[in-house]
Amino acid sequence: MSNNAFSNTPPSAIYDAAIIGGGFAGLTCGALLARSGCKVIVLEKEPRLGGLCAGFDREGYKFESAIHWLNQFGTDGFIPPLFRLLGNDFPTATHKTRIKRYVCGDTDYLVTNNPLELKDKLIQDFPEDTKGIIRFFDDTKKLAAAYKAITHNMCTSLSCSIFEKIKHHILYSRHGLTFLRALLYNNAEKALNRYFTHPRLRRIFSTEETLMEMMIPIAWAWLDDYQNPPPGGSREYALWLAEKTAQYGGTVLPRATVDSILLSKNKVCGLTYTNGGTKKTIHAPFIVAACDVNQLYSRLLPPGAISPRFIRSLNQAEIYTSAVTISIGLDCPSESLGMNEEFIHLAREDVSRNQQNSGDPHVCPMVINAYSAVDKTLCPEGCGTLLIFIAVNHGFHNSFNSDTPESADGRSDSPTQLRKRSKNYREYKQQYADIIIERLEKTLIPNLRGHIKVIDVATPLTYERYTWNKDGSMMGAKPVLKNILSGVIHSKSKVKNLLLTGHWADVGGGVPIAIKTAANTALYIARRMKKPFAEELKRTLLRK
Repeated sequence: MSNNAFSNTPPSAIYDAAIIGGGFAGLTCGALLARSGCKVIVLEKEPRLGGLCAGFDREGYKFESAIHWLNQFGTDGFIPPLFRLLGNDFPTATHKTRIKRYVCGDTDYLVTNNPLELKDKLIQDFPEDTKGIIRFFDDTKKLAAAYKAITHNMCTSLSCSIFEKIKHHILYSRHGLTFLRALLYNNAEKALNRYFTHPRLRRIFSTEETLMEMMIPIAWAWLDDYQNPPPGGSREYALWLAEKTAQYGGTVLPRATVDSILLSKNKVCGLTYTNGGTKKTIHAPFIVAACDVNQLYSRLLPPGAISPRFIRSLNQAEIYTSAVTISIGLDCPSESLGMNEEFIHLAREDVSRNQQNSGDPHVCPMVINAYSAVDKTLCPEGCGTLLIFIAVNHGFHNSFNSDTPESADGRSDSPTQLRKRSKNYREYKQQYADIIIERLEKTLIPNLRGHIKVIDVATPLTYERYTWNKDGSMMGAKPVLKNILSGVIHSKSKVKNLLLTGHWADVGGGVPIAIKTAANTALYIARRMKKPFAEELKRTLLRK
């Protein structure tokens, strides 16, 4: 099934629910609502479905739009039972055993699905830090246990009764303290001081900014909860969800840009969108925003619908950074260049943490993944792929030498101002990629340049243009105390029947959070539409 399998046939004007955004969250919500018997439409402004999992093709190579690993897609995860409600033919993720490799100067350590191997290796190499190493791995195991307990109930307060909300809060209070302890250590250096003294041992986590970022990868490894995307890439899930939405009578409409949300007495009653150059109107009692919350409140709602105070809180929220991604098609298998299924986290040992996180291509850390090492469908026979990911802020180097902002949607009053991709911008992003490739050749993959057949470079401007996420953010609000206490992470808006799903609707990030929030939003609407399917969906989220 191709990403263009859905036509632009003019849809009906009346729906039970309209969903803004065709990423994992919007498509999951749409498919489950269609399965429940609701009349639903999913509107996606891009021609490709899947959001940051849409992927793209270049000269016979298939690339991910961003770097991914999957959680909760395995046999013990909550996602397969949820997908079985739609059908047993969903794409199957593959089990991941080699997870993350830390390379920094003479430091080279691998995290596998058996963290004891890494623990024993570190004790062998750094006997003077034995007590701290044991304590660190014990704390990651506690974090894993808390995470596992919470994932046995995937309902959120949005979809719970009053009694269920009390049980929900008790569950999260009981296990949330474990997460809170890790969240309180926002300063990486202070966090490292709790465990390690040897400089080389501390270097393993030389780029992580918080204790949580250091511990979560190992916690998931204790749970053996890492999966690779299915053959064809993570886009296969997006296409399957769209297919199921259509199968159950829903509509998925690419190239449909939502212009405004219609209100009546502070209650949603529909929206307007543009498709094929024509502006159209949909009437629906529920609107689901599976998109950037800044876009939702600043561009789509009438002025005054959301309080200025809350808008200020959103503007001050800590959000995930954007990225530069360099997608490479090789003339040889990636394994022949020493690449395997693990993510390689490459950093420099001779620069400070602040310098590394500046985005400067000469010193920034990078993550390298070879998806083709486990999925040969991604490239021509005898070839391979690499994806290089560098976390970079949108404003780096004058937004990559781009020019004056322009309106994203042709409206002079639009707050969505995208910078122009000029000749200077194109030259600078290529220079940026050249520096990264040169560093890789010196440290990890000699003569990499000689094996490159295809290269594509995306910047924060690329991600901003395709997602309309603020500053090209890869997800949304970070799971930090400031965001949690301010209420910017929320699933219900102040406008009645305007619901959020995705990375602004719950704490955390990644595909599982997108699917979890989408399922709870679908449950909320299905219940209010008095659909019998709601109870089956509820039981599945409770994992009964």
